[in-house]
Amino acid sequence: MAIEYGDGTDSNTGRIIQVVQTTFQGTHSATGSSDVTITGLDTSITPKENASRIHIAVQIGTCGVGGTNNYMYFSLYRGSVNLPRGNAASSRKVCTFSIRPGLEHYAYPISMNYIDTPNTTSSTTYHVKYSMEGGTGYINANGLDYNQTNYPRTISTMILTEIAA
Repeated sequence: MAIEYGDGTDSNTGRIIQVVQTTFQGTHSATGSSDVTITGLDTSITPKENASRIHIAVQIGTCGVGGTNNYMYFSLYRGSVNLPRGNAASSRKVCTFSIRPGLEHYAYPISMNYIDTPNTTSSTTYHVKYSMEGGTGYINANGLDYNQTNYPRTISTMILTEIAA
């Protein structure tokens, strides 16, 4: 039962309706300036209410680059729709979030949060794509990925939380 507040709102607003998580334990690599989907990180949710908001939390356990000082550009998608990215300005690359891992043996985690309003009760799939400034980008591994004890293999996760409007 909802608690009604003096301003006309109630405790149903903002309640968590459901949570869905995908964990990607493999590795992924890509080259080039075209967006490539991180296969295995796609996450689907079927909202229970049309007006719900979806909190999207993405954690990439490790990003690495084969090559020196190249940016990795990440974009968040709902189906084929590229969700908000930075503003276009001159020749700058627009994306949802980015990182410049540095040298090949460096390994960096990266995370991103976003609130989406898909306005549907149909199954909705979110995914992350990335492209490279140059070199090869690696997910869940560093840029060298040598078989030695100090080179990590990690997980990446996407958590979708449906929040009542």
